[in-house]
Amino acid sequence: MYKVSIILLAVLVLNAAEARSDVRITFVGLNFTIYNVEKFMNSSEKIWTIVSTRAQYFWCMVDTTRNITDDIIYFERDFFDFRGDCKHLRCQGQVDRWMNNTMAVTCQEHFGSSVRTVEILMYATEDYKCGVFYVYEAQNGIRNGWYDLRYKSNQIGDVPQKCWIDFQKRRNNTNWQTIYNESICKHCTPRQRS
Repeated sequence: MYKVSIILLAVLVLNAAEARSDVRITFVGLNFTIYNVEKFMNSSEKIWTIVSTRAQYFWCMVDTTRNITDDIIYFERDFFDFRGDCKHLRCQGQVDRWMNNTMAVTCQEHFGSSVRTVEILMYATEDYKCGVFYVYEAQNGIRNGWYDLRYKSNQIGDVPQKCWIDFQKRRNNTNWQTIYNESICKHCTPRQRS
């Protein structure tokens, strides 16, 4: 009976939380925060992927937010792919109404191919300048994902220590690669707004 009451209380707390704000839920021995992906993406600054546990090679991934509506984030994603080609994708992230740390992302190249991922903001610094995302391709399922450390800045500086620590904990000894390299990235930069 007590277990049922605790579960019902947890459901009540989760449902009572505002959908667009950070939610911190605390039980005895359990403390977690649901970070707001829209708050992270709502920036005029570039959002750089600094490091990633993704197995495929790519470099210089940067997101540039263009517009945000009630539940859709429109942004552009630029990166060098494994062949060294600079890719420019137009993307939209559908923010999950109940889990506002999650967005279903669809990106399209100019010739129509699309990429679909689910991107979950697992951690963000208090000022939302740095975050750790868990990303997986929709067709491959949640168990085949990777972690990205993303940092908002027009001039890359020092990534906050708390962000590095969270990334290191989550990757759990999985190999990782550096995605941002200033000398390479200057050759594949976001396009100017049209």
